[in-house]
Amino acid sequence: MELGLHSVSEVESVWDASEGILVNEVMQRQKQYLMKYQALAHAHNLWISERQLLLEAPRPLAKFNRKFQSIRWKREWNVPQRLLLKSKIVLPKQNEECIDGHGNETSSCHYQWLIKWTALGYGHATWELDDASFMTSPEGKKLIKDYESCHQRTDRLQNTSKADKSCHVENRLDYTIAM
Repeated sequence: MELGLHSVSEVESVWDASEGILVNEVMQRQKQYLMKYQALAHAHNLWISERQLLLEAPRPLAKFNRKFQSIRWKREWNVPQRLLLKSKIVLPKQNEECIDGHGNETSSCHYQWLIKWTALGYGHATWELDDASFMTSPEGKKLIKDYESCHQRTDRLQNTSKADKSCHVENRLDYTIAM
């Protein structure tokens, strides 16, 4: 489920610079910058050309050049550390099964996850779709399995009026997006 994240987000900051080869009619070297978009995780950062950046976001580029890379982007910021919450996303054209909660493996229900990213604080947690590449990787599937088993265990204990201190329980949220 692709919703065009970068088309609705503004550039927040520049994190790195690199000399890249621009492939067009004439191969030429051009400086590229690693862009962080507002309200998106570092996993969505993109390398864009200096020319494009000057058109789209000259202020973050100027700020980056003043600091001259005093804060370096870290690859580990792309790695999910923990899943905090799960939320169902129901789009208007999807099956009634999703709304009723009777969806099966083949239904068109989608979920988003609130992700705590490695080496970043909880203030940098972001909502990510369940079909993102890092969520469908073996590591992402393990995080989902860990989250589900922890919350199943907590649900069983809550039914017997016991508290499980190993899992921090948050409310599960279901959203219906009206378009």
